[in-house]
Amino acid sequence: MDTTSNRIPKWIVRAIFVFWGVYFGFFVLGGALSLLRGFLTTLLIAIFLSFALEPAVNFLARRGMRRGLATGFVMLGVGVTSLVFMVAIGSLVFSEFSSFLDDAPKQADKAVNWVNRNFDTEFSVDQLQEQISDKDGPLQEIATKLAQNALSVGTTALGGFFQFLTVGLFTFYFIADGPRLRKTLCSLLPPDR
Repeated sequence: MDTTSNRIPKWIVRAIFVFWGVYFGFFVLGGALSLLRGFLTTLLIAIFLSFALEPAVNFLARRGMRRGLATGFVMLGVGVTSLVFMVAIGSLVFSEFSSFLDDAPKQADKAVNWVNRNFDTEFSVDQLQEQISDKDGPLQEIATKLAQNALSVGTTALGGFFQFLTVGLFTFYFIADGPRLRKTLCSLLPPDR
């Protein structure tokens, strides 16, 4: 009697092991990418910034400036320009917000008069102010929640600042060592590629 016909073929056992190995490999790779997502995003941003800033560094390097110093000058220039832009936008937003606050009582009067005229109501600005300044009012609840969230906002801002510094550091090294990095990467490829 032939007992080999009742056995599972060897290729099926191998296929099952390969399937489960690939499945667990993708599972581990997905977990690793999930854990490294922030770091990989930081590297990607730094790479794109280095591509954007490298022509200016190359220009200064061709004029005789050392590459590290040229990178520092370009990044300092971009940082100062960004800071000036943020200050200009911030002062514009602050001035608009302060003029809005100065004009708020007049606008509240206009809004209450419009509502009373169009909807046949009899609201007054004093009633509105009373409701806003009420200790149990909605505005006080919002202020309390904002005060409670101040710590989380502060830690988020601090984390964003460190993320900014990390991107800047990686960008500096990608620009300063860009030619050497490309040479090393290209040496791993076949010459015809």
